[in-house]
Amino acid sequence: MNMNRILELVEQNVASKSVRFAMSSGAISNNGGSTWVTNIDLGEPAQKLKMMLDTGTLNTWVTSSTCTTQACFAHKSYSPSNSKTYEGSHRAPKVECFGPWGEMGVIFGFDYGQFSMNNSDDTVKESLSMMLATSYTGSSFENLVGDGGLAIPAIVDNEATAILNDLFNNGVIDYPIASFYLDKATKTGECLLGGINADHFIPETLNCLPLLAPYGGNELAYLWAVKLDSLCVNSESVYAESCETQLVLDTGASFFKGAKQVIDPLINAVTCNGKHPKKVDSFSELKNYPPIFITLGNDTYELTPEQYFVKIGASWEIAIQVLKGMPENMLLVGQVFLETVYSIFNFGNNNLNERCLMLAKPKKAQLNVEGQWVNEFESKLVINSIRSNGTFEGTYSSTTGASGIYPVMGVADPNPLATQAVSFSVTWHSETGEPNPTWHDVSGFTGVLQIDKDGSEELIVTFILQKEITSDTPSYEAASISSLRFTRL
Repeated sequence: MNMNRILELVEQNVASKSVRFAMSSGAISNNGGSTWVTNIDLGEPAQKLKMMLDTGTLNTWVTSSTCTTQACFAHKSYSPSNSKTYEGSHRAPKVECFGPWGEMGVIFGFDYGQFSMNNSDDTVKESLSMMLATSYTGSSFENLVGDGGLAIPAIVDNEATAILNDLFNNGVIDYPIASFYLDKATKTGECLLGGINADHFIPETLNCLPLLAPYGGNELAYLWAVKLDSLCVNSESVYAESCETQLVLDTGASFFKGAKQVIDPLINAVTCNGKHPKKVDSFSELKNYPPIFITLGNDTYELTPEQYFVKIGASWEIAIQVLKGMPENMLLVGQVFLETVYSIFNFGNNNLNERCLMLAKPKKAQLNVEGQWVNEFESKLVINSIRSNGTFEGTYSSTTGASGIYPVMGVADPNPLATQAVSFSVTWHSETGEPNPTWHDVSGFTGVLQIDKDGSEELIVTFILQKEITSDTPSYEAASISSLRFTRL
């Protein structure tokens, strides 16, 4: 699909035949692998697995039940012997190289995956060619969030197992394109294979970037590499213009990665030559770090420190790391950048000249307080569906003071703008447990749902606790006011 055809689809808002994957994201780790996964059903009867949709690999793979190395035990595995539709391949087992990530012992086979068609209730079952991992080397695979990866490489050879090309060649999708919308705030997103969703981006900002032959030769030819026109920190270019630097966009990664020669200058730039640490214990300290400006083609993209730092445990760490085995002058980036754009990986109808990457500025998702929340005291708030008039019910569970599960009644702005006004009440008459004096207390919570500086949602409320007035608790002691901060689970 060429750029003009994509613009035509956007303008006409034409829905192409495409497969939709609902994406979700969890807590990030320092291994550099993406936290974005989708759930798929594989085999018959269906085996449910968490899979990455990965533009940074050549082959579709899944952890096999025959895998016995330590790295396998961290994942749910697919059992070919438990699927009536599994078929083995004539190809001999081999050790597959995953470049800097390590090696994987594999056997080859076929089984049916069940997929949801976009803009309809239809589902399709399609045979997938895939590698079944029988062993992993190193800890990189062990620390991945997914149980496997659905490959979306830029180049496919006869030995590859790539889902995008399988679905296109079998006529399931209209176009060999993959588009991604990843919302860091809600930790939800979507991947469309075969289409784009103009509701998620601003069409006028579409930026078409031709692909380059990646540094590293045939071993890395599958990567989606584009020219990095410039990367600036504090108004200074990090990389010399005399030597072309490539930027690889990898949906299976989370951090900036590269050889030491390309990573050290970037870390030095954002830490002001070591003046600031690579790890901080307070979110407020991120204001000491400069933004990164990335120029690609006709546009420049800004990454704030709240975006290129990631929270791991109780600390915030720079999401920039050395990956051994990467070519010099190649910088790879994953979700810390992809969460800030709408990305389209265009395979180009098997035409090398049409293959390209397209980026656009995403539309901001409307705030919605529905879902599960937790505050600094580990109390959990569940808000059910918000009706058209703004009312909702839910539950509140606490482990401090009176412990139990308590009913919630509330209201929220059903059509929010920059923030969402929210108010709810809790009666401390637990739905479980033995009676206690707190069952006579009630509380009111009023505040706003907003997006904080690191792109995450936070619900900030003023909390009024009203106790029963007794001879031991006079009226001036019966009411107390405090503030609470909830984050989405």
